[in-house]
Amino acid sequence: FIIPLKHYVPYGDIKIHTMLKLKYILIVAFISSFSIKAFTQDIIFFKDGTKDTVKVLEIGLELISYKKFNRQNGPLYKVEKEKVILIEYEDGTIEQMPVVKKEKKENSLPTFLKKRNILTLNTFALFITNVHIGYENISASGNFGIKLNVSLSPFLGLEDGLALIGTDFNFYPFGQKSVSYFLGPSFRIGAFDEEAFTALVFNNGFAYNAKSGFYLGGQLGIGPGLHLGEGPIPYGYFMLNIGGRF
Repeated sequence: FIIPLKHYVPYGDIKIHTMLKLKYILIVAFISSFSIKAFTQDIIFFKDGTKDTVKVLEIGLELISYKKFNRQNGPLYKVEKEKVILIEYEDGTIEQMPVVKKEKKENSLPTFLKKRNILTLNTFALFITNVHIGYENISASGNFGIKLNVSLSPFLGLEDGLALIGTDFNFYPFGQKSVSYFLGPSFRIGAFDEEAFTALVFNNGFAYNAKSGFYLGGQLGIGPGLHLGEGPIPYGYFMLNIGGRF
C-alpha cells in the first residue's frame, strides 16, 4: 500500500515551495543590486572616440575632475573640457560640453613689436647729398604697412637736385618679427633736374627690430620712371634705413 508523497508530507511540500520562493527572491535581489550599482556611475565620452567609466567630482571652467569608477580611493584625474564631447551621469542625464573658442593670438606679439609707428632716415642717401626721411604705420594685424617718403637735395642747386615724395605699400607675409621681410609697390612723384618726374617701383626689403625700439632696414626698389624732359627711363634706389619704433 503506497501513499503519494504530496499527501504524505503536505506541510513539507509547502516548506519546500516557500524555500524555493525565498531563494528566487534573494537571487533577484542580488542581481538587482548589481544592476543598480552598474548604473550608479558616470561615463565620459572623449573626442578621440574613447570613453571612461568614472565618478565625476567637479566640472570647472576649463577642467573636469574625476576618479576612476573602480578605483574611487585612487588618484584624482583632470581633463580639459575641450577634449570631452559629453558626460552621461548615473541617473541617465546627459551633459554636452560646450565648444571652447580659443582666443586669437593677435595680441601675443612682444610689446616692442606692437609699436605700430616707424620713423626712419636713409643713411645711404646722405652719401649722395640727399636727405630721405620715411614714416611708416603698421596695421593692427602686422601684415601691412603704409610708408610716406620725402627725399630732398638741400645741398645742391635745382639743376642737379631732386625733390620727391612717395608712398610705399609694404606687405609683410610673415607678420612682425625681430627680423621681418616685406615687399610691395611704391610710387614717386616730384622734380628731378628741374624736370617733373614720376616712377612706379617694386620694393623688396628686410627690417631688424630691436627690443629697445631701434630699427634697421635695407630696401631695394626697381622700376620704370618717367622724366618729362627725356621720356621713360629706368629708375631704382637702395636704402639703408635707421630709426625707431614708437
